[in-house]
Amino acid sequence: MASRRKRKTEEEENEIIDSMMEPVLNDILKNKKIELKFKNQKQKLLADLIEQKEIIFSAGPAGCGKTYVACAEALKIFKADPKFKRIYIIKSVTTIEGEEIGYLKGTLEEKMEPFMFSFINNFEKVVGPILLKELRERGCIQVMPIAYLRGVNLDNAIIIIDEIQNLTKKHIKTILTRLGSDSKMILMGDMDQMDKTIKGEPGFTWSLRIFKENPRIGIHEFTIEDSVRNPLVTEMLSIMKADEETN
Repeated sequence: MASRRKRKTEEEENEIIDSMMEPVLNDILKNKKIELKFKNQKQKLLADLIEQKEIIFSAGPAGCGKTYVACAEALKIFKADPKFKRIYIIKSVTTIEGEEIGYLKGTLEEKMEPFMFSFINNFEKVVGPILLKELRERGCIQVMPIAYLRGVNLDNAIIIIDEIQNLTKKHIKTILTRLGSDSKMILMGDMDQMDKTIKGEPGFTWSLRIFKENPRIGIHEFTIEDSVRNPLVTEMLSIMKADEETN
């Protein structure tokens, strides 16, 4: 039987985190024109909120473009404002018991890569694969699992967190309190994909409710009608939602 990979010690994890926070030189995009191509007014509204607010929650079903807008707007702001030194991409990762991130083979980037395709695909749409590769190699765009956020302050960064619909209130608190100085945080989720086994109020709906009236926090919601994918996707989502509501 193959031996189980040794879990990283707290010191080893801290070394990884420290290396992820070393200063980076942001000059890769200086000659790149970044244009956002909005497909509806809701996407433009989300982009405006990302520019204006420090913390933004975006809720919406698959295909509405929330990840594309977040990635594109993050690159645009990263290029325009020198106070932002990097973009962190974070995703809630559900793994099989005994197969936590620490046990998977490879570097942190290699372990997280399969979960980050939606981010990478959208970044490539904006700047292309060559520039994206350089941004990642320079450390301008970095991947971080939620488990590594404990005790970390993310300064001078744009932080994008996706798939937060199954996080608890405790998880949300941990994430929000990582916001450092001169930083911006975008949290996204799909309430239609919420795990029904969550006990109590899910962290996502809790956040949308308690921060709704806070003028410093952006709350944005897409609906099924805002989907910009194949029209059949919208039709199927509507059918599935109607079935879930009646059964």
